[in-house]
Amino acid sequence: MLPNLMKFLGVDNGYPLVRYRFLVDITAGGVPNLVDQEFQSVKGLSMKRTIGREGRFSTLMGDGDSGDLRTLTLTRAVYGGMSVLTEQQMAEGLKWNTKMLRYDMCISVVDPDNSPLLVWGVRNAYLSSWAWDDLDAGENKVLTETMEWQYSNLQFTPCSNYWKP
Repeated sequence: MLPNLMKFLGVDNGYPLVRYRFLVDITAGGVPNLVDQEFQSVKGLSMKRTIGREGRFSTLMGDGDSGDLRTLTLTRAVYGGMSVLTEQQMAEGLKWNTKMLRYDMCISVVDPDNSPLLVWGVRNAYLSSWAWDDLDAGENKVLTETMEWQYSNLQFTPCSNYWKP
């Protein structure tokens, strides 16, 4: 019954999106990094708000208003060559205890042509942890690195081409 009603109203849900086709655009100091976009996994995309009550009125504290930080975890394979993101992180690593670089990110679920379908914007993210897999001569696995970022603000945006008929 419901699908017929949706079709009658002109609503088309399209198709379910896959979670393995995505890109991560990272901007540091206003400079976009269009090279390091491929990651194996992204974890920690969540929005949260606090709803309270003051007398007869409801109060709302939105994402980022409370100062709470969330963790975004990015994992990717380590390559033999130097990437732009790795160079930035190495520079930050030299002053790890004294200086932080602010990053903004755009995480997109994309179609087969790499056009964005859904986008999450992460603002004011700071690298808090950078780790590599354990080295083990008894395993035949790709070396990966995991980066954890602390962020306070996330914005979700469905793209217009996701809603096209």
